[in-house]
Amino acid sequence: MAQASNNLLLVGGFIFLFIWLNIDLIFDILPNGATYAPAKYTVLLLGLGQLMVGTFGIFLPALNYSRFYAFSLLNSLVLTVSALLLNNALIPHWGMDGAALATVLSDVLYYILVVVITCVSLHIQPFRREHFVSLLLLALLFAGNHLWLHFLPAFTTGWLSLVRFAVIAILGLAAAYKLKLSPEINEILRRVRI
Repeated sequence: MAQASNNLLLVGGFIFLFIWLNIDLIFDILPNGATYAPAKYTVLLLGLGQLMVGTFGIFLPALNYSRFYAFSLLNSLVLTVSALLLNNALIPHWGMDGAALATVLSDVLYYILVVVITCVSLHIQPFRREHFVSLLLLALLFAGNHLWLHFLPAFTTGWLSLVRFAVIAILGLAAAYKLKLSPEINEILRRVRI
């Protein structure tokens, strides 16, 4: 289960990386993209939240189909109450970004409870060394993007942002392959390379 969670983290991280590195291009392509452009950081927050949901969502069925399924009702109650309270507190101050932040914080609380209850009650280890290495790799790729934007500003807008993503993604995939973060992804990359 922990390996599947790490695979989801890597795949979701690269999808999120693609979206975030090309967010300005996406808004340029969209009809009335200028209208949606202020939602850039809302996309960032919701994307990070969905990355977490994708990574740890695999533990939810394990809890739901165990003899500890009643905890799912408690977790849902915590999710609902925290979402209501956080939305009421954050939307008046930050509007759409506040709603996104409230959603992310509610999901974080929910999945922390799911993972802790699953870990304690079912004795499932949710984390492996690969999780932390994968997170470090994704953080380095985002930092590499920041450095690219600083030192090569010509590749920051328009279709040239796809070149930036391609270079960063290839470096990230090569690093994930060399670090053997996922046997399944390595097998797919070996097949593609042939």
